[in-house]
Amino acid sequence: MILVQNLLQQLSGNKIIWFLSCTIFLASCGMFGGGSSSNSGGQERPIKEKDIRVDTVEWTKIPESEFPPINNVDEDLIEKEVERSKEKKEQYNITSFLPIQASRINYGVEYPDDIRNVKYLQYYAGMKIALEQLEEEDISLKVDVFDSKEDITHVKSILNDRVDNTTDVILGSLKKDILVELAAFGKENSIPVISPWYASQSIADDNPFYIQLTPFLIDHYYAITEHALSHFDAEDIYLVGRNGSKDVTRFKYFQEAAFNVTKEENVLNEFVFTLDSLNAEDGIIRSFIFNRNENLEEERPLVFIIPNFSMRESNYLYDLIRRINVEKLNQEIYIYGMPVLYGMDKITYDYLNNLNIRIVMSRYTKKSSPEAKNFAARYFREYNDYPLDDAYEGYDNMLWLGRMLHTYGGAFIDNLDKDNAEYLSTKFDIQKVFDGDVEKPTLDYFENKNLRIIQFNNNEFSVVK
Repeated sequence: MILVQNLLQQLSGNKIIWFLSCTIFLASCGMFGGGSSSNSGGQERPIKEKDIRVDTVEWTKIPESEFPPINNVDEDLIEKEVERSKEKKEQYNITSFLPIQASRINYGVEYPDDIRNVKYLQYYAGMKIALEQLEEEDISLKVDVFDSKEDITHVKSILNDRVDNTTDVILGSLKKDILVELAAFGKENSIPVISPWYASQSIADDNPFYIQLTPFLIDHYYAITEHALSHFDAEDIYLVGRNGSKDVTRFKYFQEAAFNVTKEENVLNEFVFTLDSLNAEDGIIRSFIFNRNENLEEERPLVFIIPNFSMRESNYLYDLIRRINVEKLNQEIYIYGMPVLYGMDKITYDYLNNLNIRIVMSRYTKKSSPEAKNFAARYFREYNDYPLDDAYEGYDNMLWLGRMLHTYGGAFIDNLDKDNAEYLSTKFDIQKVFDGDVEKPTLDYFENKNLRIIQFNNNEFSVVK
């Protein structure tokens, strides 16, 4: 292992900061787990840092141009024979790229949560605990962890110098251009590549070695629509958006999802308004509710679906939800929204309860469960800190991967659909995604399709059946 001095000031005795400052904060340091020994050494070529801003770990980086409808195809038509080793090994080698960008971290913060990219540090800490758990299960993994620096030149140098035919899996990173490079490298060298965070339909093409653990944006839309239609009449469901905005262009994907359920076109209602009217004093929400109810013979619930998914739209989302809460009169309201609502501090418990806000999530940890409590206690013992959602994610991903490798060896990618376990934050419902060729569809990549709807109830979120 490359040794460096501890550059991070100790913060209130927080062990995770000390531990990570000695490990992941290296420019490129091979780490180990599952009882293996360290394998890294030598010197790294100096790479010039680029000033790249990393956004939150979400699928929200997907551009609007990447929203084609999803086509169902007959899987019997597509299979290509891919040579994969079914040989079991005593130890499996994983190369992981985490977007820490250590050289840009401010070590002088007062609280650990203020550290830049702390979520990736938490993710790594969760991985480390999973490796300890796997060791207890006699599953041995050797994991080399590199700071990707979110620099494609730096990542290429690692692939060329440090990754060889003994590598069983590549994990990471966040930026699209790096993922494209990793996917191409994995395809060329028959190494499975797993993307933990970024979801896009344009990363992999005809690539049976690429696995995306975050569901695509459209899948979130479909999950919301199907859940809403299973609980409410279509005539009570309204798509909500601003006139002339991307909100309205997204409506068609919900309508397509609704058509798959009802076999009726444009079955969902659409409530479109100008942004000025939302901010006006005349009560656009109150007027809408009054006019809608005037034509009803009996009281009926009103369901709003809000398609916005980016934190950049958080001010608008807050204004909209606040106005609905203020102007809803005695109307029973249900709101379906994207994961961005889960992460907004301004969406208080009052809003969550009054508006029955339901959020689609690919990952959610019920912190009151015995399993989650045990993990939190173990995490606190090791790092003197409480785990964020990212720690549960890192734990789940590494635990799932280690067990799959142990059970199926190099052929684990052919058995992705056989894991039905319930992890702390998710299940892995990994399915094949095909290209758009109707006559001769081919496998583009694998994607985790697991999505659930959560709602705040009894002081915590729970999955809504």
